[in-house]
Amino acid sequence: MSRSLTTCVSLLKSIVNNASSTNEILRSDPNNSADYLKTHRVFELITEYDVEQARIGQIQQQSELLQKLYTKIGGKLNLLSGELPKLQQQRALLQARLERNNSSIRDEESLENAEELVTMSNATEEEVSKLQSLKAKRLELQKQLDSINQQDT
Repeated sequence: MSRSLTTCVSLLKSIVNNASSTNEILRSDPNNSADYLKTHRVFELITEYDVEQARIGQIQQQSELLQKLYTKIGGKLNLLSGELPKLQQQRALLQARLERNNSSIRDEESLENAEELVTMSNATEEEVSKLQSLKAKRLELQKQLDSINQQDT
C-alpha cells in the first residue's frame, strides 16, 4: 500500500513539473503559444442522400430476408395443413378400432362370467329341460373336481 502511494506521489510530482515547464514556455514566447493552444477538429459530414440510401438499402435487405422466411414458413404450413386431414382420418380410424376392441373385450368378459345359453329353434321342452339338468350336473361335477384339486395341493 505504501509503495503504491509513493509511486502515486512521484507521478504527481512529475506532472506538476511538466505543467510548470509548459507554463514557462508559453509565457516566454507569446507568439508561439497560440500555435500550442490551437485544436484541430475534423468532422466528416455525410450527406442526407447517403444516409437515406443506406436506410433504404437496410430496409430492402431486411425485407428480402423476411420474404424468404415467409415463403419457407408458408411452404411448411402448406405441407402440414395437407397432412392434417390424413392425421384426423387416421385418428378417427384408430378411435373406432379402440372402441371396437374395448367392446369385444367387454363382450368376452361377459360371456366368461355369464352362464352359457344355448337356444335351439327346433328344440322341444323335454330337450331344453334335459339340457338344463345336464348343465347343472356338469357344474356340480366341476365343483367337486375343483375341491379335490384344492385338497391335493
